[in-house]
Amino acid sequence: MKLPPLNRSGMLKIWKEPGGYREAILLAWPLVLSSSSSLLLQLIDRIFLSWHSEVALSAAASAGMFAWTLQSFFVAVFGYTAVFVAQYFGAKRDKDAVKLVCQAIFVAIFVGILIMLLAEHSSLYFSQLNHEKELMDTEKAVARVLIYGSMIPFLQSAIAGYFIGYGRTNIVLIGGIIAMVINIILGYLLIFGVPGILPSFGAPGAAFATVIAQFVATIFYFVLFLKKCRETPGCWEISFPLVKRLFYYGAPNGVYMMLEAVGWTLTMGMIGGISTSHLSASTLAFQLNAIAWLPIMGFSMGTAAMVGQYVGAKKVNLAVRSFWSNMHISLALTLFAALLFIFIPDILLLPFGARGDATEFAATKDIAVVLLRYVAVYCIVDSMYVVSASTLRGAGDVKFVMLISVTCSTCLLTLPVLAVSKLFAGSPILIHYIWIIITVMVLVQGVLMFLRVLSGKWKDKSVINENLI
Repeated sequence: MKLPPLNRSGMLKIWKEPGGYREAILLAWPLVLSSSSSLLLQLIDRIFLSWHSEVALSAAASAGMFAWTLQSFFVAVFGYTAVFVAQYFGAKRDKDAVKLVCQAIFVAIFVGILIMLLAEHSSLYFSQLNHEKELMDTEKAVARVLIYGSMIPFLQSAIAGYFIGYGRTNIVLIGGIIAMVINIILGYLLIFGVPGILPSFGAPGAAFATVIAQFVATIFYFVLFLKKCRETPGCWEISFPLVKRLFYYGAPNGVYMMLEAVGWTLTMGMIGGISTSHLSASTLAFQLNAIAWLPIMGFSMGTAAMVGQYVGAKKVNLAVRSFWSNMHISLALTLFAALLFIFIPDILLLPFGARGDATEFAATKDIAVVLLRYVAVYCIVDSMYVVSASTLRGAGDVKFVMLISVTCSTCLLTLPVLAVSKLFAGSPILIHYIWIIITVMVLVQGVLMFLRVLSGKWKDKSVINENLI
């Protein structure tokens, strides 16, 4: 693969042409704003919880990761509709795109009902952790709320994927803003309550607000999608071949995301075993990491859509250009974020300690400042990983993405974290070993994904044309 020219004339050329910076920004900016609205929502949510109590903040993080572990496989599978739609759109097969999303909706409803049955059994996991009783009880309550609402993110991923793949990313932005506004208002009311009217629910209240906000956004997407369905006769007819195709390509995407979530959930559980302050500090560090990560996720989704459309149209050279355009922009954004983590961590953490116990937050803040230095080291390579993996997924090279991600999350995250947690159990130095492991894992998988894109072995892939055996 030939590197694009980085002189002035070369940069202007790659700005104007198909697959260049302009197209990448026009497609991704609504997704970036949508991701940023999610970031703002999470930050405000975490700030509210930090004002409520350290336990509420820690429980929301660990229970949220546990619920995400159960949901992640199917969210990834249904979210892969974006790649199918992009390739169908590029191949001028719009009706097939609508039919595939309808199949995803059927399966999302069925799977959502099955996941709900696991909600009451979620307490078994938290009972095995060495967490303080108040923290454990709150974690169980938060997890139940999120798991009962699992059908909603499944449906949201499937339907929003249609608009992402089709290039109507402004619709995703509007849905994200709707969810953000509802979540912030309900979150405050349910976390703190209203004297004489509504009791304080704490962290479970934040979970309720999230589920309700996601539900409203999903209804918004569904109403708009129904207009396309009316233009596509027979789109609601069950098609097992399309369901098979969705899972054939989406399942590897789901497997790596699920096992990665398992690794992160265990990691948060081990950190919680050190102390509540260490878990709270890690929660804040990951939350601020989202400053770099969530906007990049907007470009990640845009990358998969651009690459998918050009692969579907059999214009692989433009898919390559799309990769480089999104890579340059993403690296610039994460470099800026890394500088913030290094030079002004105290200012970034300031809102979290505006209310609540000042002494309690001071200990958490001191730890978080150190952890943000680890984030600054790996966040730049993390953007390389996200954009490279999205390029491979957009083309259909999902098995390689699964292989590398599963290997890294298992061998470089889960197993090492379990090992050091046993060797240094109860020691404050354990937090540093865990974060060094996280940093190394991110660096390795980022480099491997980037090298795969450079190899060009993904160029002959397709999710809509290959015959399934």
